[in-house]
Amino acid sequence: NQDGRWLGLPGHLSFAAKNLPSGMHINSASGVVSGTPRTAGTSSFTVTVSARPDGILVTRATKWTSVVRCAISR
Repeated sequence: NQDGRWLGLPGHLSFAAKNLPSGMHINSASGVVSGTPRTAGTSSFTVTVSARPDGILVTRATKWTSVVRCAISR
């Protein structure tokens, strides 16, 4: 897990994402978003970073927009 001090969050971090483009995923331990988008277009998604120091949940969220010019189908 990542150390949260650089974000002002104490302790280890966990990552989650909502509405990632089809074919993309997030690694909950590292926060790396990867994969191959399956459709072209513009997508907005939210990444949430969480820490739980002393049993208290602390989160930060940021909204991202991705633009895929062409997609690869399999």
